[in-house]
Amino acid sequence: MKEIKNQKDHAQQIWPVNGSGELTEVLAGDDKKPGLQCRRLDTFDLNRPPKQKKMKNGWMPERRTASVSSAGGLLKSTFITYQAIKVAANGELVVIITAEDEAEDYLAKFYSAIKTEESPHFGRDIEDIASRILVVDVSGSGAKLYESSERRDKRSPWIDQMIAEVLTHENKVGFVAFETASRLCHGEDNTDFAAAIAVTDHVAMALDCPCVLTHHTGKGQARGKVVDQYSSRGGSSMGDNTRSALVFTKVDKEYKGIRQPIASEEELRSGEIIEIAHVRSSFGPLIPPYYILPVEGAGPAPALKVLESVKRGGSDERQLRKEQLADREALLDDLLIDHIEGRDSHRPLWAGFFYNDKDAREAYLNGASRDAVTKALARLVEAGKLILKDAGKGKSKTYHLPGAHDAPKINSSNTDTEEADY
Repeated sequence: MKEIKNQKDHAQQIWPVNGSGELTEVLAGDDKKPGLQCRRLDTFDLNRPPKQKKMKNGWMPERRTASVSSAGGLLKSTFITYQAIKVAANGELVVIITAEDEAEDYLAKFYSAIKTEESPHFGRDIEDIASRILVVDVSGSGAKLYESSERRDKRSPWIDQMIAEVLTHENKVGFVAFETASRLCHGEDNTDFAAAIAVTDHVAMALDCPCVLTHHTGKGQARGKVVDQYSSRGGSSMGDNTRSALVFTKVDKEYKGIRQPIASEEELRSGEIIEIAHVRSSFGPLIPPYYILPVEGAGPAPALKVLESVKRGGSDERQLRKEQLADREALLDDLLIDHIEGRDSHRPLWAGFFYNDKDAREAYLNGASRDAVTKALARLVEAGKLILKDAGKGKSKTYHLPGAHDAPKINSSNTDTEEADY
């Protein structure tokens, strides 16, 4: 490829793909507009297997744009930094163009990613990524991808300046991320998004790499947990014009997720697990959804913990649920013992205390149900970890720690209790 010496030279050129799949330079005419590219498909073309477009990291399309959409605060930018580390570690240059966070904010994200033990990039040799990540900070400048709402067909001059600068680096470009569409567009209707993606596609072709455009989901989609290519806020052309799309959604009581995350009971109850679903792909198969959990980072920014998952409805999920049930039961048993041990002088627990008091179950037992507490107390009595004392008809039964108050141990057959009286 001809070396580009300055931005003026670059502004007069485009790089389409020729029949061999290699980049070819096309000079603009006197009117400064590139010539129309036409290609006749001959018998040689039609007889050979077509070249498969590459999808970097499984979801970023070669020489085209992918979208990443989520509600605010679901760590889109942090996710981009993790993708950047993976690509930079393979020797490629990553460019992050941010109109939202400052460059210093990204430094905090990268630091937490490589210094936090629960992060998949913990312990990464910084030599693997040093000098291969370029943050272009246009925050606060009002920079847009195209000139104006009246001139959507004209990309902003700084785009060509950025391309010229990136071309001076010797590393091949891995991908370019644009953060975010709402700040880099003049509006959020179909024509705005179509114009923006025309610009990011131009960048992708000029630098021979994927581009990523982040955006927010609409309020209705976020509240309704809509997970598809049209989850992005504003016009539907975001989903139609990008070649690949990821959607971030919180996993909680209302939305269980496409797959079942493998996590602890505490993590599942936290409502902080985030599903990343690949909902559109023009050049290859969809990758399975995966799950991340924000954790406290080594620096001021949070880090990400990646969770495994299993397909719903299969034997793996059934086995996982058995294991999770066993974990929940063991946790509840421990919480009951801890509660009784923490009572003044190890005072016994009278039957019905947790059954009648939902707030107490929330405070001491992680919101366990009445039935779960009944079964847990029976298990503890059966295992000899608690002693059930029956004071007689009309009097409350009590649960004691072994040796406390010299409570006599009774037969396990007497541990069967009425639903409301454990």
